[in-house]
Amino acid sequence: MDLSIHIMTTEERKYTYTQSQQIISQTGCIGHLRADLGSGEEFFSSWDDHRGDLKTPEFKRELDQVINALRFGPMYVDKHNRILQDGDMLRFDDGSLEQIWTLETGAKGYSITNPDYLKNHPDAEEKHTALIASPMLNGLRKLHEAEIEGLEHPENRENLALVGAILENRDTLCQFCYSTMEASFGNYQEWGLRVNTPDYAYLMRLNPNKGLYGLYCYCYRRDLLEQHIQEARRGIRFIDPHYQELFRIPDGDQIRIIKPD
Repeated sequence: MDLSIHIMTTEERKYTYTQSQQIISQTGCIGHLRADLGSGEEFFSSWDDHRGDLKTPEFKRELDQVINALRFGPMYVDKHNRILQDGDMLRFDDGSLEQIWTLETGAKGYSITNPDYLKNHPDAEEKHTALIASPMLNGLRKLHEAEIEGLEHPENRENLALVGAILENRDTLCQFCYSTMEASFGNYQEWGLRVNTPDYAYLMRLNPNKGLYGLYCYCYRRDLLEQHIQEARRGIRFIDPHYQELFRIPDGDQIRIIKPD
């Protein structure tokens, strides 16, 4: 699964709330997941449908994969902060090539996820090389001297937000939020991430405060959402009874209505 993670833009933030039925339809909003981290380690979640006709088995499997990637890490990136996957070919700065054997801790052979694998498993197959990654904030590990070889669309693997398993518990969520103020909505209550796959966009509103839901994840058909955002950039038209344009305002702006009284 190709996965890219970005800090949410200001214009995207409104899509982390339930909109009118018209906008839900236009944006392809499939539904939203709400999750509470409980005492700090739990993950109590519920789902609300918005467009059940778009909730395909493929989407449901992908949603599970996206959430699990942010819960159970660690997540690994190459020197360009592109997310690594099993089977990727890596080119190191010395020119050598190495294919990732597995990203699962405890798998047979040396594992990129476990620098101590050789020490703990002396009978491991010698043909697999231990790949050592540096721990970073937010459950992320990085290979500073390697890059993925042969990606057709490298932008589909970007992790520009430098996010790892931030939903593992409340502490890791707090660490991400308060070290990434550029993702804040400006109220110390909400932070925003956008996770893209080729077909879907997952807009996540995060809150590390105890007693409040830690995650609202609004799920969209990516093509419909991006089309709607593009249209919204043209502004909202106000017209007279003859459909002549009076003025426009930016999407999300406000007007004042004055009545005769």
